[in-house]
Amino acid sequence: MILDKYDDKGAYLHTVFGEDGIPPLLKTAANVSLETQKHAEDYAFVGGNAKTGRIYAYPLHDVGNAVASAIYFDKFASQHLNPELHAQVAKRIHGALEDFGLEPPEEITKSAAVSISVDPHAEDMLLEDLFGTDGMEVLSDHFDGCSPRGKQRLMLQVKEAGVKLASDQEAYGFDDLGTDLWAGVMSRKRLVLDESQLDRLDTILEKSASVKPHVTEEALHQFDIDNQLVHHYDSLVIDPILSVYGRTFEKSAEPVARIGDREMNSEDFTEAIGNHKERLMDVFGESMVEQLETDPVVVYNSLPMPEQQAISNILGD
Repeated sequence: MILDKYDDKGAYLHTVFGEDGIPPLLKTAANVSLETQKHAEDYAFVGGNAKTGRIYAYPLHDVGNAVASAIYFDKFASQHLNPELHAQVAKRIHGALEDFGLEPPEEITKSAAVSISVDPHAEDMLLEDLFGTDGMEVLSDHFDGCSPRGKQRLMLQVKEAGVKLASDQEAYGFDDLGTDLWAGVMSRKRLVLDESQLDRLDTILEKSASVKPHVTEEALHQFDIDNQLVHHYDSLVIDPILSVYGRTFEKSAEPVARIGDREMNSEDFTEAIGNHKERLMDVFGESMVEQLETDPVVVYNSLPMPEQQAISNILGD
């Protein structure tokens, strides 16, 4: 059974490209056959049975693997996958190609659209034209399965239709800079070790105040592609759209942070930081403490729970 290029060692690719040879883009693909531990989120299809064992097919680790998976899907998927699985796999490949900045082939788009009953030629139509009278119900069911840019397109259509957005979907309909960029950058810094890439993130953050939001979004998206972080969206990394347009940490009239058993406003928090600054710098470093001092409540509330707990323990000493 042939599903992807690892089943026939890339023979079909040579048939497709013939004398022109395999394009350089496909040659950038990592050899995932050498993986000793596979992760379901890295593949468009995970299945199998007692006879076949666990099957991981159509890898999406990087742009080279994603493009090859699209080529093999178009040729072989309909022979081995039932209609429901066929649509689900198409949707995963479609999202991966978009995340890598590529235009999915028409057949992939059509196949992916089947699972959510969307007319693939209706990009500029209103939500009710795309989904029919049950548009909001369909949107709710499938929003989480879309790529970040897919979510953005849906939300812009919802906004155009004059429908109130759900609170967890609003950011995908905004076009101005929100409050979550620092948190988005920090979610990447925890996964990247290369100093030059860390400096690159700092530059993106610094320039965000002087460039259009979409420029910052595109810079983060390219950063994620270059550092293979795309498959961490919705888990470890705040996706580029939420990072740029999100308003999770928007200030209220009197923002507070819960430290241990009590709540601190910005003034109290700043005083507490000053009293424990040396210890905080030992644990978190100078840059982190400087960020915390700029707006302690907002920055603290943007941190993951382990970091919040560590700060809380220090301030409680």
